[in-house]
Amino acid sequence: MLSWGNLHEQFGTEYADQKDFKRRFLATLKKVRGVYKEARIDQVRGGVRIYDSADPTQDGRCGGAAGAGFQERPEGCSGCVAARV
Repeated sequence: MLSWGNLHEQFGTEYADQKDFKRRFLATLKKVRGVYKEARIDQVRGGVRIYDSADPTQDGRCGGAAGAGFQERPEGCSGCVAARV
């Protein structure tokens, strides 16, 4: 399990209040699930539990490569997943 404290320390240091970070994290997680439906993530008491999930890039999309600093999308990429979140 990833605790809210660990997640806040890793991804949310710009949020003074951990509750604000948690609220924003869960809203973003909802958007991610809309794009990556195979993601197996549960909110549990004290944090989130992430399970092994199907690879999101198996459908030929770039999986966010263009938004992750790459100059071009891989051949056959139908759109940037990261841009939709």
